[in-house]
Amino acid sequence: MAQALAAQRREDRIGLVCDVVAAGALERCTTPRELTATETIRPERVLYDVYTGGHAGRVDLAGEAIRLARQLTFATEEPEARGLLALMHLNHARLPARLDSEGRIVTLDRQDRGRWETRKIARACA
Repeated sequence: MAQALAAQRREDRIGLVCDVVAAGALERCTTPRELTATETIRPERVLYDVYTGGHAGRVDLAGEAIRLARQLTFATEEPEARGLLALMHLNHARLPARLDSEGRIVTLDRQDRGRWETRKIARACA
């Protein structure tokens, strides 16, 4: 039973990675048949890369990465998934204050904290 649950969880995690690939974020998707018994896919790493790529203005990859990270927290008990989701929410909450009126990056110490989205910060800390 435990092996069957582990196999299903592995397939679910691979499915999440495939969703990211289907969104055009990656070029190749690893299927369960291509994995050996010792290989592990770290969807957290893939989702983090997609999230950071979203800050370059490509579609809404950051929002999509948050959505997929939320799904991952439902699919696994691993604390890394929840930590990643919290990190994404905290970073995303600062998005409105990250650029000045001319489009230049504003460093964290100079950001107007009044422009941060407190609802997203509260969600990250919950």
